[in-house]
Amino acid sequence: MCSAPAEIEDAILACPGVTGCGVIGGAAPDGSEVPWAFIKPGNGTLTEETLAAFLRVRISDYRIPGRFVFLPNLPLSAGGKVPRDRLKQLSSRPG
Repeated sequence: MCSAPAEIEDAILACPGVTGCGVIGGAAPDGSEVPWAFIKPGNGTLTEETLAAFLRVRISDYRIPGRFVFLPNLPLSAGGKVPRDRLKQLSSRPG
């Protein structure tokens, strides 16, 4: 699991234009594990670059997600939380 997913999620949720998110550990090109963020954007324009710039001044560089996945909706548990196992399933889908 990536380092401090809840802290990363809190930082992402503070970004204007983000209405939901979940963070899991994923593979970097070199084989190491890095955070991957699954984002539900609200209205407006939200890009990977904008979000990364927002995060750079709020969390450590190694906690900046190596991958941002923008989704119209996030999977939610009955309790209203984003289940990380469902995000793992989404990350393993081709394309």
